[in-house]
Amino acid sequence: MSIWTELIVDKFLYGRPTHRLLQSWKGLGLDVSAGTVAGGFAHLAPMFAPLMQAFLDRQHLDSHWHADETGWKVFERVDGKKTNRWYLWVYRSNSAIYFDLEPSRAAAVPEAHFKGLSEGIVICDRYSAYKKMARTLGFLLAFCWAHVRRDFLTLAQGYPQLEAWSLAWVERIGILYHLNKVRLAVQGDGVAFARDTASVERHLQSMSAHCDLALQDKALHEAARKVMTSLRHHWHGLSVFMAHPDIALDNNSAENAVRGPVVGRKNYYGSGSIWSAQFTASMFTVLLTLD
Repeated sequence: MSIWTELIVDKFLYGRPTHRLLQSWKGLGLDVSAGTVAGGFAHLAPMFAPLMQAFLDRQHLDSHWHADETGWKVFERVDGKKTNRWYLWVYRSNSAIYFDLEPSRAAAVPEAHFKGLSEGIVICDRYSAYKKMARTLGFLLAFCWAHVRRDFLTLAQGYPQLEAWSLAWVERIGILYHLNKVRLAVQGDGVAFARDTASVERHLQSMSAHCDLALQDKALHEAARKVMTSLRHHWHGLSVFMAHPDIALDNNSAENAVRGPVVGRKNYYGSGSIWSAQFTASMFTVLLTLD
């Protein structure tokens, strides 16, 4: 049991390719073949199905979730699929971090994950699949201010003439984070919370006014106009945190959750078969929820 535990933790929590662990064991006099490990994992995989269902059922009791996805390779042919590119989806809530490996990046994937639910808030980036899912299920989307900040930093780096203008927006976003942090610190004090919430609202209104003024400027650089148009288009989702103080301003929780699996992906290149991909998602779910 201790050997299988170490194999699972070493690969799926620490991101080390199994052959490296086996090499280190061989140096200590324990010779275990890669085939033995693969066969053992295949035997263990079905045992985690009830646990995965339990994680999913428990997560469905939560009211909001962080969601993100990243590429993953699965080296098994699938009829109708031309490439071995799959996607690792992550859904993080207060109760669990749930991973799902799917051949598609379409809206049908998160729709299936939240099947049976009629309301909730998903904190995510601006990817169109989440928008379609929200329309289908009636969910509310809270968009990520960290991605908006990244838009302005990209502008500053790519267009020197827009650097000062872009960094002014970065500063406005930083002030927004600060003011929201201050108001959340006094949630237990109704008077102070109302006062600090009003401060955040005034700053948001100021940001909204700056956005409108920029869009009215006919001389605005096209790259800047594209960023401002996106900001205006997603403004409602970027303001969800005001009415729901438990909603974060960004999707960093999901991105942090997927960081370890991404390290593993780079070290062992993905999964050799569909069953091992599903086992991988199970192990990420169990280990990162418990970590």
